[in-house]
Amino acid sequence: MTIQSLFDCIWKNKRLISFLVAASIVLCALSLNFVHSTTAKVIVKFVGSDAENGLTENGMDIDPYEMSSALVIKNAALQLGYENINTEPIRRNMTITPITSTAEKEKYASWIENFSDYGKTEEEKKSPIYYAVTFRTSENTDYARNMLYSIVHEYRDYYTEKYTYRFDITNLSDNLHSQYDYYETIYLLKNKIEDNIKYLDNIIASDFDYRSHKTGYSLKDLTEQYRILNETDLAIAEQSILENKLSKNYSVLISNLKNKMSIAEQNMNLNQQKAQTAKDLMDTYAKKNQEYLWDRFNSDENQSNQVREDVERDDEYAKYQSTYDQLMTDYVQYRTDYENLNIDKGEYEQVIASFEDGMQQNIENADIESSLSDICKRFNSISDLTKEVISEYNRYRESQSVVAVSGVIVESSANSIFYYTVCIIMALAIGVLFCIAKEIYFMHKKKEENESVA
Repeated sequence: MTIQSLFDCIWKNKRLISFLVAASIVLCALSLNFVHSTTAKVIVKFVGSDAENGLTENGMDIDPYEMSSALVIKNAALQLGYENINTEPIRRNMTITPITSTAEKEKYASWIENFSDYGKTEEEKKSPIYYAVTFRTSENTDYARNMLYSIVHEYRDYYTEKYTYRFDITNLSDNLHSQYDYYETIYLLKNKIEDNIKYLDNIIASDFDYRSHKTGYSLKDLTEQYRILNETDLAIAEQSILENKLSKNYSVLISNLKNKMSIAEQNMNLNQQKAQTAKDLMDTYAKKNQEYLWDRFNSDENQSNQVREDVERDDEYAKYQSTYDQLMTDYVQYRTDYENLNIDKGEYEQVIASFEDGMQQNIENADIESSLSDICKRFNSISDLTKEVISEYNRYRESQSVVAVSGVIVESSANSIFYYTVCIIMALAIGVLFCIAKEIYFMHKKKEENESVA
């Protein structure tokens, strides 16, 4: 067969070859849907001050595998608009791998070899703070990238909510004054204001005085707003209620106050008993420590290890909290609670005495109701402002706890161009071979017919 006859043969069967090429393209497209997969990857870092010790901001153990929890994945899917998505396949196709630095590996290898160069125990080695998070799916690259990004974002929100400060600010009903007696409304407002101030002070003490770039208010500014409300309008309303013996239902108010006084007295007695128990235990430990100090250099294998630790820590600084320290902490807390309850009990007694010294009848006052309504509105206004500032603070905390140190990288496991090229080449090759075989067959058959005629 000559080259010319080969080209003539191919041209003559061009429809067959075209059909084979088209069929190969269709088959390749169908097969790619089954074998194609996309993998998205991102590097996440825990940047808390105790992250190297494997601890979160509130002292709990870091669990990076919570990123693949059903709750986080569900919230991520909802953010992307998938309301009825099955989270289990996504969870199974996620991989979270700790990344240990080379320096840390060398330190650990040295510890294994010498048992001295790196810590006293294996538990003291640093925990990894970098984690590689991958997500494999058969969907397209945009889906893989968006889903992994959303999962990391929702995990940061989940982490902040669980391990750092979140919303603990609630509003009160504007018609609170109509639901409770006047003094009870004052009592509820004072307690809520004190709770919000304590909440903000805890954030400041554990972190810093965050200032909102939108509102311009800092956390201390908000506590000052609460204190002004408590010491001005609320104090004036309370004084007016007590001086004028104002009560919408006198008998119910007195009954409630006496009940609160009784509960405070019961809790006082309970805390007093707990404080005495803690003091007795401290006295026992003090005697044991004194006995050991008297003969501290004599070897005594039967000596209590705890007592030995309580004494020997005087020779060097100890970071741990001993049993004696814990007893002292408990004692101080019980005594503090006792004194606070005693103050509350005294306040209830004064209020009851103040009301019983009056007309002892139901007295309603439109001015007080209007004043309490305005105070509730002002409190809610400050609460809304607090929520906005805390919301910004939470976003800041997210960036200070868990960060994505790399963008989401997406890789495809199948090169579509390569597979299509291979399929087309194979289709052309099969078509040409078929044409050659067909042409050789007819040439051989024609030769046999000529020989039979001759």
